[in-house]
Amino acid sequence: MLLNRLPLFRREGEILVDALLDFMLGPMRGISDFYFEYQLIFNSLIVGFAAYKLYFSKKKETNNESAS
Repeated sequence: MLLNRLPLFRREGEILVDALLDFMLGPMRGISDFYFEYQLIFNSLIVGFAAYKLYFSKKKETNNESAS
């Protein structure tokens, strides 16, 4: 009898979580859906940009040290 109630409880829990997310995120909920759909692309761009900045900032530091 308890097993029959579990799927119902799970659906009520999901409804509660959705309601809380709608309240906390507000209009950002649509943006987060878009981000999660294209998460691999966004994360690749961010990591690539960070690696680019790290590589070229270190290269400038070594050029400045060798010049003096």
